[in-house]
Amino acid sequence: MRAGQWEEAASAFLRTIALSPNFAEAHFNLGLVRLQQIRLDDAIRSFRKSIQLRPQLRGANLFLGIACYRKADYPAAIAALQREIQIEPKNADAYMWLGISELNANQPDAASAALDKAATLKPGRCGYPLPSRSSPHAGIEGELTNACTR
Repeated sequence: MRAGQWEEAASAFLRTIALSPNFAEAHFNLGLVRLQQIRLDDAIRSFRKSIQLRPQLRGANLFLGIACYRKADYPAAIAALQREIQIEPKNADAYMWLGISELNANQPDAASAALDKAATLKPGRCGYPLPSRSSPHAGIEGELTNACTR
């Protein structure tokens, strides 16, 4: 996946799923590939399957929330991110995405609390992923910014 050969990676995960359909991590990794490919419905389906198979899988609700956010399904994003925070209460990235999702859902007070919590958990990072109205399909790395350097 790191080499950017997304379709090859997807094929490998699909083969793994065919051999071991209850292997939650294979569904999760397929979701990551599909998210990178901006195949959001496929990503969401894969993340949900991984969560169905292994509800406490760390990161699955985080990336489900990111995929839902990118589809502008803010209520689903918020719900997924809140589940991730229940699983991993010190996940600054989950709080960050929760705040951004709440901001887009017109919940500024909740967003402020979530973003403050993210900043408390990761003090050296004061940049947040800003919603891009001009390019809603930019890669995750394009949305993540880091306004502070140490």
